[in-house]
Amino acid sequence: MKRKLFAKLSVPVLLIPFTVLSCSKQKNENIFGIENKDYVEVEDIFYGISLSELKRTTLENLYENLVNKNIKLKLDNDVNNYKINENDKDILFLYKNNWYSLKSFTTKIKDFNFEDLVKKFSLTNNNGHYKIIRSDDKNGALDVDILFNFQREHNKEASHYNQYKDLIFKERFEKDKIQSYIIPDLQFLIQEYIRIPDKKFPQQTMLNNIRAKGFKNLENQQDFLEKRLQETINLFVFKNGNDKYLEKIKIKNIKVVSDKIISLNIDMFASDGSSILNDEQKNMKFYISNFYDGRYEQYEDLKTEKSLQIDPDNEILLSEKHNLPEVKFRKNPLSWMTIDNLAHPNYSYSEFNLNGLAMVFHLLKDDIYLSKNNVELPYK
Repeated sequence: MKRKLFAKLSVPVLLIPFTVLSCSKQKNENIFGIENKDYVEVEDIFYGISLSELKRTTLENLYENLVNKNIKLKLDNDVNNYKINENDKDILFLYKNNWYSLKSFTTKIKDFNFEDLVKKFSLTNNNGHYKIIRSDDKNGALDVDILFNFQREHNKEASHYNQYKDLIFKERFEKDKIQSYIIPDLQFLIQEYIRIPDKKFPQQTMLNNIRAKGFKNLENQQDFLEKRLQETINLFVFKNGNDKYLEKIKIKNIKVVSDKIISLNIDMFASDGSSILNDEQKNMKFYISNFYDGRYEQYEDLKTEKSLQIDPDNEILLSEKHNLPEVKFRKNPLSWMTIDNLAHPNYSYSEFNLNGLAMVFHLLKDDIYLSKNNVELPYK
């Protein structure tokens, strides 16, 4: 009887070391080819992100970018399954039927600690200039007014972006590769996030390709800017004087000041939906300057001498709404792939005038589609 009992118990006991060894082996396998390197570059592990970008992201943002393939792992097979391990402050990924710890492969990256990705950012005062740091203080919160006060002091420069940017780094914030894109100042962030593209938002149209009135009339472009602002706001913890914490921001009251400038207001809300701002903050004007002035060739019908524009007022341009989309053809007998095949044909007999092009678009309307970054867009 004792012999039978020992035999039954010995099987799981003997399996424990093998199970542990198996997990350990998975974690330390040399799948990135970095095992013998003394230190590792970000580019040895990731496609699509630099060290400075990695150091100013969060665990959730990195996970989201990996899932959406804005960032990829440098492996010979695509990785499609990720999950966050909150207990270990880690991201796990499934590769060739095995789960691996992403954190374990980043330990050799110089000046980078994976566990910092779960920490919020805060500020420290360094000889009169603010420096952005990662903070372990989960209860520490910044006064929401810091997002407003530099613009309040320099309202005259706010609509002249280059002047404002020079001043804010001269007088208020330290400048470096990590924090120069996330300083907690609304005027700075608003202008930066319509000037510098973000791979997470490929459909966002940048400043040099959109007019002021185009932005005012395009809710999708306003939403892109709002989402980018929200992402950066979420890197910090903000509250007002009544200890109401910032949860959500909203762009409001967009007005065209001139062909190249718009003004807008920002409101901020707590988790219960109430605004955490005072009236002065709600009414403060922020500016976006240096929009595209909208000057382009105006073509006329030679017979009627009227504009060929379908929308003479040009309230919204297609390239503004969808950020320079490609016009493509589905499979067709003429082997056309993109609009360039018609605009720049190999043979003169393939050339089209505007009337011919209009006919082609009409006849092949079901075989034409718009695309941006391999994403098909609505077309009619």
